[in-house]
Amino acid sequence: MKLRKRRLTFLLEHSRDDSAASTSASNHCGAVNALALATSDNRQTLFTASRDATIKRWQVGDAGPKLEMTFEGHVDWVNGVAVLEKDNTLVSCSNDCTVRLWRGGGAAPA
Repeated sequence: MKLRKRRLTFLLEHSRDDSAASTSASNHCGAVNALALATSDNRQTLFTASRDATIKRWQVGDAGPKLEMTFEGHVDWVNGVAVLEKDNTLVSCSNDCTVRLWRGGGAAPA
C-alpha cells in the first residue's frame, strides 16, 4: 500500500490580496502544528505553534494578521498551544518533552 502525503491549509479570511497569508507563513521557518485563538475586548489574538520551536502571537484584524511577538524557549517542535485567558497565561507542549507556561504576555517561559 502506497501512502500519499496530505497537506491541509486553513484560510482564516479570504482577501483579494494574498500578502497577508504569505506574510504569516513566511514568519515561521517550519510547519505550523497548532493554533489557539483568544478573543477579548473586541480584539482577536491568534497564537501559532511551529516546528521551528517557536510560538508566534498575531493580532488579527481587518488589515490581516500582524505579528506582535515571538515566544522562544522550546528546543524542538512545538506541538500544542492553549490560552488561559482568565489567568493571562499561554501553555505550550513540545517534542522536547516539556510543557511551558508563558505568563503575562512575556516572550520567555515562566
